[in-house]
Amino acid sequence: MFLPKYRAAAATLLSCVLFALYHIQEGISAVMSIFIFSLVITWLYRRARYNLWYAIFFHAVYDTVLLTAIRTGKL
Repeated sequence: MFLPKYRAAAATLLSCVLFALYHIQEGISAVMSIFIFSLVITWLYRRARYNLWYAIFFHAVYDTVLLTAIRTGKL
């Protein structure tokens, strides 16, 4: 179906789209934000030579900053 060269990119896009669509109850802007976030996390995971700890740390920092901004009314 896909050339071997594009299989990883196609799998990444498909999983990011599905992950973002899972959050549809949060609204379309959240879906777009989560899609971009999942692309960044995937890039970070691959850039860090498949070390999951970098992605986990980035996700924790992102959630902490975002949830703090929401709770304090800054966002």
